[in-house]
Amino acid sequence: MPIDPRAKRLLDLLAAARGPSDAADISPAARRAALDQLADLAAGPPMAVAEVRDLWISTPGGETLGARLYDPAPGEVQAALVFLHGGGWVAGSLKTHDALCRALAVHGRCKVLAPDYRRPPEHPHPAAVQDGLAALSWLAGEGDRLSVDPARIGVGGDSAGAHAAAEVCRLVCAADPQWDGPRPALQLLICPILDPAGALPSRQEFRDGHFIDPDTFARDRTAYFGAPDQVVSLLDGSDLRGLPSTLIHAAQYDPFRDEALAYADQLTAAGVQVRSTLHPGMIHYFYALAGAIPAARPILETMGRELAEAFACI
Repeated sequence: MPIDPRAKRLLDLLAAARGPSDAADISPAARRAALDQLADLAAGPPMAVAEVRDLWISTPGGETLGARLYDPAPGEVQAALVFLHGGGWVAGSLKTHDALCRALAVHGRCKVLAPDYRRPPEHPHPAAVQDGLAALSWLAGEGDRLSVDPARIGVGGDSAGAHAAAEVCRLVCAADPQWDGPRPALQLLICPILDPAGALPSRQEFRDGHFIDPDTFARDRTAYFGAPDQVVSLLDGSDLRGLPSTLIHAAQYDPFRDEALAYADQLTAAGVQVRSTLHPGMIHYFYALAGAIPAARPILETMGRELAEAFACI
């Protein structure tokens, strides 16, 4: 299927706005500001959620971590999803993913806890993963107070956040885990980056002009992982048995498409229940840009419906 015309129009506008400067020279602060601005322009009107509140999570180290809770039915015991936002590790925030989290809460009929996890270069890997673990543990511990069903807590994320989410799940659920806390009942991975240093065909096919600037991505990857031998690939052949039921959403024109589909195959081979969807005509990050890409809206409804169905089966 050809690329969605509204997605193509957005890509053309972004390319024109970027100008001749080297994108890899953009500072972390500028990267964050640019994604915040894109959210203001293209995320679209936020869905109404019964209750949205900011709160603080206590971490094992005695520190506190900011987070936002989206609750479509306050006081009603529901499933809950810990969601780690994307943004190339360096960028992304609760602001850039507010519309997405609202949609997941409403369409998924579940509470969504979005931690404001630490980002590089100030806080390299594994800070984001540690904060994801802290959010999972905190949510399970506060389940009664927050009306969360302890048996139906999932972990999810998009893009770089999906890498952290998948790493959290692998650490706590795979064979012989080094973790004695709660285990997620499912994982949701949206346009995930799973093999950051990889070179599957879609990386080259959509290398230029498809939302992800390769030089900026390489710089973000270094800021997060450091040396090349420290990069964590979820396609490294690790034992995936014991991982929870998984929902994967990939985009046809996404540089990271092939690794998402490869991970789905590896999970299936390991006996994990997987539902994988490839969205035709879509680009990376489309789901967070529904104001500019209207076709994203019904897809978000589908994502939420699948999430609700998956939780209902637990």
